[in-house]
Amino acid sequence: MLSHRMRARVGVAAALVLLGLLLLATPLLTEAKKHRHYSHGSRSRHLPTPAHREAQLLQHVELQAGGLRSVEGGKDCMMCTVLLGLMEQYAMDAGLPLPTAAAQWCSGLTAALPFLDANCKLMLQPIMEQAEPDFQKGISPDVTCRTTMQKCNGTVAQCTLFPVWPPPKHSAETPRLGVHHEAGLKSSPRSLHMHYAETMGKFLNVHSITEQLVQTKLADLAREGMLTNEQLKQMALQAGEDKWVPVPIPDWDQDKYASSFTYRGLQWRGKDCDDGSANVYPGRNAFQGDKDAKKDSNCNGIFGVDPATQQPYEQLLCEQYPSRGLLAIGDSATAHFSLPPTYVTPSQFTNTTYVDILKHITTEMDWPQCSWSTAYANNTFCPASKLNVSSIYQRMNERNRCNHRDFVNAGVNGASVDGLIADGDVPPANYTGQLQAIPPRYKTDSPSTVFFALIGNDICSKGEHYTPIDVFHDKALAELAYLDTVLAPGSHVIIMGLVDGRVLYDTLQDALHPFGMPYPAFYDYLNCIETSPCYGWMNSNQTIRNGASMHAMKLNQQYIEIIASKQFSNFDLHYYFPDYASLVANWTAAGNDPHDLIEPVDGFHPSQTGNMLLAGALWDWMAVNVPDALGVVNPNNDRITQLFGNQGGYE
Repeated sequence: MLSHRMRARVGVAAALVLLGLLLLATPLLTEAKKHRHYSHGSRSRHLPTPAHREAQLLQHVELQAGGLRSVEGGKDCMMCTVLLGLMEQYAMDAGLPLPTAAAQWCSGLTAALPFLDANCKLMLQPIMEQAEPDFQKGISPDVTCRTTMQKCNGTVAQCTLFPVWPPPKHSAETPRLGVHHEAGLKSSPRSLHMHYAETMGKFLNVHSITEQLVQTKLADLAREGMLTNEQLKQMALQAGEDKWVPVPIPDWDQDKYASSFTYRGLQWRGKDCDDGSANVYPGRNAFQGDKDAKKDSNCNGIFGVDPATQQPYEQLLCEQYPSRGLLAIGDSATAHFSLPPTYVTPSQFTNTTYVDILKHITTEMDWPQCSWSTAYANNTFCPASKLNVSSIYQRMNERNRCNHRDFVNAGVNGASVDGLIADGDVPPANYTGQLQAIPPRYKTDSPSTVFFALIGNDICSKGEHYTPIDVFHDKALAELAYLDTVLAPGSHVIIMGLVDGRVLYDTLQDALHPFGMPYPAFYDYLNCIETSPCYGWMNSNQTIRNGASMHAMKLNQQYIEIIASKQFSNFDLHYYFPDYASLVANWTAAGNDPHDLIEPVDGFHPSQTGNMLLAGALWDWMAVNVPDALGVVNPNNDRITQLFGNQGGYE
């Protein structure tokens, strides 16, 4: 338990993080993830004391809050403007004084962590009282934060989030994107799921804290006689690694698969049906030993013996139609970053708006179980969409039910070709944890279909800083060479090139953000305070956008040259350009709204509908260009369903 003093300090700092995160979640999470993606932070081999855990938690909360200061005063200015923008719009809609509106908002914001409620109100009360006179006069939050609050000084004094105040209310004439579920959307109004049950530490985007909290809980279980000393020893060894690796925690048998919704658990990769045995995991080659006559060793739900033939079902139904695993290595588009628009839409605030906020933040705002590559969930448990959920994995599984659970989503927010290999060290020390998160199964068991999908972050940064062409070429080649050492012969690797990100501005330039400002103003504000996740494309300057796309095409050319000049022992290599602009154009030509295809809050990522369109386009391309990558069609599918139902599902 946190001490009273610790709760108060964490409460204030966490509230600051939340306030910035609500509107600017992508910059915060992406930059934090990039930082730990490169870093080799040390972690103790011993279970932490409560005091040690509290000290680390406080340190990292304050680090995250301070990490937004990229220009002098930028963090304070942003926090002030976003906070007042939220509170004043809420107060106007509710007809309340500013301090009263803020108190109500605090109660909703902290519903998941009630002990923060008093701290939130204590922090906001004097701010709201100071801003109340300006609010009554109709002065915008930008001006109030510059003059009355004195929070926007130096270079950020020129940054303006709200060019018009008050911003247009949501209406049929001035719609704010994502404000409500439109007709045809396939989702429940609140898509809650048991995935989102991780810890406060992960909410703060600090891997080591999360792991230590998990370890402490497990140590408590051990003292109660529920865990063995050997299991604790394995856990301590895992804690001694010197870099962050996005694999499940806990993972008792260390096969890089999980049996529950833990950190990087079964929402990211197929469920481990026996986490006590390293010889049981999704995708295992079961055609040895008793061929799963007694136990399901590859977790596809198929085991036992056919009484008519006395053959194991695995052999009878799958041996001629073996599983082809799916591995997706990518960035936040692969992980499927998505933030609910209601979080930043004051007119829709209720006492339940933020009830699930920690549950979403604890998974880095990612929805891999709903992504273009590895979705297995249905629309009920995914962000709202105008299309049914149907991923590459689901389509492969429909072709061959022996594929059940054989997938891994290794997407990481902020990942890039430049970042997969750190500078300065030599192999293998410079391989980041993302590469080391690939389970051994992909080498030892059977061929796989692999997506190498780093589609944006070699262009996207806070400024006009793009990965140099020669660096990109050398690192891409080295990363593919590494994959050649961890994949089984006969695998297929499909490189997804960098997207032409001009589609973002072209699609959203005339639209209103759910927070009330036009998207060009939103983009330029992020650039002005230097927290934009993608200066090159989230920019009203056409010359900068064109320059970013030109450099992206030059980087893509490096892929094409590698494919033409290099061969690899264990896989063939293919190039796919994700032409998102054509997807938008075709969607619009069919009578749909182009805004459906981009996440409304960050104005940056593919939406749930966009994810499904991308999956369909990629599948069609694979069917023509790499048909073997789809896997075989199993004529035994109906019998598998008849005998084994949903094959154990995914949970």
